[in-house]
Amino acid sequence: MPQTYRSTQGNTPLISTVISGLKSPVLKIKFSNVVTPYYYPNSPRVPRYSITGVFDRDEEKEFLETIQKIEQRESVDSIMKCETENIDGKKCINAKKILIKFQAKDPIPVFQSVESKIEVIELEDELSRGESVQVEFDVLRYTKRHTAEEKKHALSFKPSKVWLLR
Repeated sequence: MPQTYRSTQGNTPLISTVISGLKSPVLKIKFSNVVTPYYYPNSPRVPRYSITGVFDRDEEKEFLETIQKIEQRESVDSIMKCETENIDGKKCINAKKILIKFQAKDPIPVFQSVESKIEVIELEDELSRGESVQVEFDVLRYTKRHTAEEKKHALSFKPSKVWLLR
């Protein structure tokens, strides 16, 4: 049974779990806020822990198509973004590389296999750009708060585990 969070006004669903326990393919980290959370200016008291991964459009075609099907079924805008790079001081879009952000309000446990044992590891520093990980996550559907007349929905990918692959 999917978990549903309800608003205090009108008892309407705010967030619901669309799919639980999905696993990403092995991905390279672009950005990491696993140790030190990010705080958005419009919600400065709510920590956001996240990993932004880079996916190759050709190599991860099956996974990206699965995400697109979920987005289409839920009638939401895509959460996938093309990677941008600075080349000679100009921002260039790399359409072959796709960025997906996995984000949660609670710290994300990081696991590593050490001598055939799976261990939770305590990180002192953020995971580095380019490190390989696999993310276990839930797909959440939420109601956007900043839409007045019509209710707009979006998806977020809430990580439950990160597997560090060294």
